[in-house]
Amino acid sequence: MNPLDPNLQDGTIGELLVQIRLLQYDVQAVATHKDTGNDLLATKGEIFRAIQVKTTRTRGRQITFKYRQLMTKKFHVLVLVRLSGENRRVDLDQSDVYLLRRDDRTKSCDQRDEPERFRLGPERINELFQ
Repeated sequence: MNPLDPNLQDGTIGELLVQIRLLQYDVQAVATHKDTGNDLLATKGEIFRAIQVKTTRTRGRQITFKYRQLMTKKFHVLVLVRLSGENRRVDLDQSDVYLLRRDDRTKSCDQRDEPERFRLGPERINELFQ
């Protein structure tokens, strides 16, 4: 069969990891049928969020993405995923997940600092789904 592109594989792993991590905080997320800029649609109670997921394997403190491409996309939450692991191996427990509001990305992401205050956790979920 056709080989799977490593970038496509990483992106899919990132999206699946986000779905699992969100479910741990009572957020149900499903993948969209078509790529319109929303990778996941998530709900918690009666709150709905469209989510764009960007995944990388970069090391160090910086997370870098092509943010200009996101300027034309419509979404509520940008999720940044940094996969941990060597070669094709992925250490899911060591991988980082950050959730940013659409407006947060222009304030914090352009600095290219690791957005610790946006790390996935119960407080961040409550901020985004209230």
